[in-house]
Amino acid sequence: MLKSDINEALNEVKHLLAECGVALVLLPHFKKTKVNGATFWMDDRQKAIVALSLKGRYADIFWFSLFHELAHLLLHDKREVFLEDGYDDPSLLKQEKEADAFARDLLIPPELYEKFVMSGSFTKESIVRFAKACNVLPAIVVGRLMHEGLVKYNNSYLNGLRPKYQWTE
Repeated sequence: MLKSDINEALNEVKHLLAECGVALVLLPHFKKTKVNGATFWMDDRQKAIVALSLKGRYADIFWFSLFHELAHLLLHDKREVFLEDGYDDPSLLKQEKEADAFARDLLIPPELYEKFVMSGSFTKESIVRFAKACNVLPAIVVGRLMHEGLVKYNNSYLNGLRPKYQWTE
């Protein structure tokens, strides 16, 4: 799914998900909200909806959010509605952690990531090479390194590997 044009990639993702009975709905980010995505079932739990916004617009956040939401469909109770709004509902904390782990480990295999982190080399070149070996966008690697505190969020040198998305609909 390594496509440089997000709209081309989204058309392919929408088609693949539709074949599985999942509708992908893309929404604008609503200002002053923290909503990245939502997942719920319709039609007596026969059809699933994954809704994603462009909160933050960074490629890594978008792809992680997509796989996080898909994890809810695969791993959790169809009666639940999952709304990723930046607030942790204590009753759903276990499911959120499971969805995070699913997305994290699906995007970058843990054994490869651990080896990469142990190398301690987080240059543009090493990140691009590692991303290619994992068949993911370099943005996903940079985003994970930032999330785990291994590189700073304000690292303009590496932020160049994190494109911001704009989709057409």
